[in-house]
Amino acid sequence: MENGKATATQNLPAGAEWLVAIGAFIYTTGFLVELVHADYLGTPGIAMDLFRTKYLLVGVLCLALPVILTAAALGLSGVWAERDHRATEPDSGPSPLYGSSIVLVINLLLALYTYVLFAPLGYARDRPYAIFLIFAVTVAGILIIEFLRRFLKVNFAEPFRVGARWVLCAGIILVLDVHCFWGLADRLRNIFWPRGLNFVLLVSSMAFVLWRVAARETQYQSPRARHGLRILAWCVVGLLYVLAVFAFSYAIYPQIPAGRGGGDYSEAPTVILRYVPAYLEVVPQEYRRGGASQPLILIEQTPQDIVVADPVSSGGPLEWRAGRQKPQTVSLARAAVAATVFQSRDVTSGH
Repeated sequence: MENGKATATQNLPAGAEWLVAIGAFIYTTGFLVELVHADYLGTPGIAMDLFRTKYLLVGVLCLALPVILTAAALGLSGVWAERDHRATEPDSGPSPLYGSSIVLVINLLLALYTYVLFAPLGYARDRPYAIFLIFAVTVAGILIIEFLRRFLKVNFAEPFRVGARWVLCAGIILVLDVHCFWGLADRLRNIFWPRGLNFVLLVSSMAFVLWRVAARETQYQSPRARHGLRILAWCVVGLLYVLAVFAFSYAIYPQIPAGRGGGDYSEAPTVILRYVPAYLEVVPQEYRRGGASQPLILIEQTPQDIVVADPVSSGGPLEWRAGRQKPQTVSLARAAVAATVFQSRDVTSGH
């Protein structure tokens, strides 16, 4: 039996074990976020269903910013080490890393992250090329600067490269970023100040710890010392990760539109449930008008239950999103619902 297991493991494609581990980590993260958020809404039993594909999506939403900042920190630290090498050997390797390049990379990653997660319904349609322009101008601008530098004298080439990159950086942030996110300014301020800032700080702390370990472990000659440094770092990162999951669940997740897997129902379409006549008596009186319900917001679905909320209860979805009120939810057995009518929604507003 053990030989069979060993053979099966050996037959796995290279890197498959890592893919399984990463997938399990994403899935577990999504489950934890949903568990915390469901407890906040007062429906913890729904999140106890361990087998839901939504957990993968929610895990990706939660881990997107940590992965972006951590990968950027580690990647840029590696390139920065090459810069230090070029300081001693100027004629070796590719062009060095500039501070403006770091700002451009981080700005591009955060712009994509913000646009994907928080742009409301219809916003992308009103500004169809805004986020693409940030990407295109960032890449094309650097290539053009490098191309023009070849035609300058040696004494002017490097100052031109440095100055032009900072001008490009300022132009992208002050013009393209402002154009892209001007309509989201109030929403982003409400998301990240004051509660959402805690998530950003925790994620930044994780990225900083990993960056420092990557930079410091090369200074230790003993393998035991390097292992000890890594263990200490992962203990700190593990605690920061748990705190970041809680911060994301309470502050960020309720701000992501439900259509993208989040907990913001302000733009979710309402539904009308048509009940099976034999089950009418078990449906709460306030959720039925004859053989059907009034327009409701669909909160969650499982193979056994449908969780809905009245869109006018507790101030409505905007109050739920802000955390000032919690919706009154009801869990209905799927067997009691004969049909679900999804009503149309307004997608003309990008705000």
